[in-house]
Amino acid sequence: MNSLEKFQLFIAVPSVLAFALIEAIILSRRQRYDWRAFGVSALDLVARIAVGIALPLSIAAPLVRLAFEHRLMTIHPVGWIALPLLFIGQEFCYYWYHRAAHRVRWFWSNHAVHHSPSQLNLSAAFRIGVLGKLTGTALFFVPLAWIGFAPRIVVAVLSTMAVCWWCSIACLAPT
Repeated sequence: MNSLEKFQLFIAVPSVLAFALIEAIILSRRQRYDWRAFGVSALDLVARIAVGIALPLSIAAPLVRLAFEHRLMTIHPVGWIALPLLFIGQEFCYYWYHRAAHRVRWFWSNHAVHHSPSQLNLSAAFRIGVLGKLTGTALFFVPLAWIGFAPRIVVAVLSTMAVCWWCSIACLAPT
């Protein structure tokens, strides 16, 4: 397990769970709160982590590796141009993944769980789907490896962006 994976497992995930629990406690004091939905969301998060540990590679891993081996250039994510380029590239690839997740049944089968909660709150954002590695979500991010970003860096940016999205959803959710 590398340092990024340790950070995600032992710092980021517990922090997001703690923030979601704080939000749940505050919301439950203001209004009726669906604790069962919170439990389902937390279970989805834990199951996704367990699947990620038990299944370290996705079905897209060979294509990601091939794209990186035949990359156009090597881009190190330092400097004033590389990080914005990676951010924009990640957002572009994520847009197409998310669009496909709504239009293609194969991807919808994993993504639908994200749209199942009846309340918009931080715990609802945990529901990303347990089987992303088996449905091929990473296929949409292959262009970033082909351009020249190391796959570990792409995963790090995706993870960071997910935490940022979770926090923004919590801040913008109606109370």
